[in-house]
Amino acid sequence: MSDPSNSVASAAGNGSESIYSAIADIVSAIAWPCVVLLVLFALRNEIHALLRSLSGRLRSGAAVKMGAFEVGAVNIDQIDLAGPGAEARLDDGRRAADRRDHYRKSRSLLLVHRIAKSRTEGQEFDILVYLIPQEGKGTLAAVSKVEYYFGSYWGDKIFSSAKRYAGFPVRLSAYGPTLCTAEVFFTDGQSVILHRFLDFEMGASAPMISDTDSGT
Repeated sequence: MSDPSNSVASAAGNGSESIYSAIADIVSAIAWPCVVLLVLFALRNEIHALLRSLSGRLRSGAAVKMGAFEVGAVNIDQIDLAGPGAEARLDDGRRAADRRDHYRKSRSLLLVHRIAKSRTEGQEFDILVYLIPQEGKGTLAAVSKVEYYFGSYWGDKIFSSAKRYAGFPVRLSAYGPTLCTAEVFFTDGQSVILHRFLDFEMGASAPMISDTDSGT
């Protein structure tokens, strides 16, 4: 004849083991998501930068490959460069007037840029932005300084350059194309804002930018 107290003790032991097992399962189920969330939180800046870089490359038409996933670059190899590649019509005078007005407002000064493979970790290209005069018309002697603005990714800061001998340059590193606005200040107190989209289209053939190129 069995002892009832032993049956009760056995049932209690089995019940405790079941509770402990259930608690362990719950803890295990919660632990892994918590670990994943902690890792994502710790790497949030790197992940954000990666996503922004990927987004910038996709928008600019650059090739992207991640494992089996691949997006090809914009391909212009099939375009016939011998001709204009578009239909043409005669200007009615408006476009010529607009062109002349642009040169007049900018005093025949042009905002240009060069790119090179970046020497900064995590960036795609180093970019050199500067002014050049239209040949035979503009002159940098009429400029006192240039102030550059690249947007929120550069902290909404305005970068000033007064190096006339180098074309009032500024150098930056970037992992995606961006719009640059440059306010050109003239020696007579006037100013004009010029625009330049800093694209990466020539990145495949870009050399390194030396310190002498940026006037340093």
